[in-house]
Amino acid sequence: MALMDLTRISIDGGTQTRAALNEAVVTEYADALRDGVKLPAVVVFFDGSAHWLADGFHRYFAHKAARKASINAEVREGSKRDAVLFSVGANSTHGLRRSNEDKRRSVKTMLDDKEWSTWSDRDIAKQCGVSQPFVSALRKPAEVEKVITVITPTPVDNSKEKEPSAVEFPSEASEKPGPADEPDFEQNEEENAIVILSQENDELRARLAVGLMDATEEEKQEAADTIADLRQQLKTLTAENAALRSSRDHYQSEASQLRKQIKMNEKELKRARATA
Repeated sequence: MALMDLTRISIDGGTQTRAALNEAVVTEYADALRDGVKLPAVVVFFDGSAHWLADGFHRYFAHKAARKASINAEVREGSKRDAVLFSVGANSTHGLRRSNEDKRRSVKTMLDDKEWSTWSDRDIAKQCGVSQPFVSALRKPAEVEKVITVITPTPVDNSKEKEPSAVEFPSEASEKPGPADEPDFEQNEEENAIVILSQENDELRARLAVGLMDATEEEKQEAADTIADLRQQLKTLTAENAALRSSRDHYQSEASQLRKQIKMNEKELKRARATA
């Protein structure tokens, strides 16, 4: 245990695995420090040149908020990578209770790592302080979540559009009105029914997968919550993608119309100059 100057502690090395800091907790801790309360020591890893904060980010920022120059720290020998590995399991048994997003972030930190991703689900769960089904649900989301591939159409190059002639008259064939394009309500209803049935099928498959897990009821519920959260995130991202594509198509259409108008104006200008 050592009293360490806050300026000597490095916090920008990706060793914070919480999704976000709780400002209310930082304020609460800071008030406690001003009242003379001593908080537990933070944990830092020293690699010979830098002290990487691995556990105690709320306490660190509370000390800064309370205008404290130093903090009690437990210094361990190790690299920044050691600090990250330690941090994924920090607060699993103490401190501010982790949210599901905090737990997911910890597990994803290991699953996204080339070396740590080779660990078994049980070993990752032990390191992160979560259940094995929770890790399994994040490692293989495709088994319980339908994968939606969004294909973005190739933008149309309107730069080589046919230039309109000075005066264009519609042909007789084009003047004859063809059958109106009426919306196919029956087809739309069938497509909507397919989407609904597909969503219900995904939910049933997810429930079945959770029900067949060799786990406690608490672990099953945790896995079900994770699946539900992932599904909601997927729906949100899909909706945002559709909105972006719609906005892009709108602007492309407007740009195309403007290019046509410019060409028409240029021809009118040339004609006016020729007759002047």
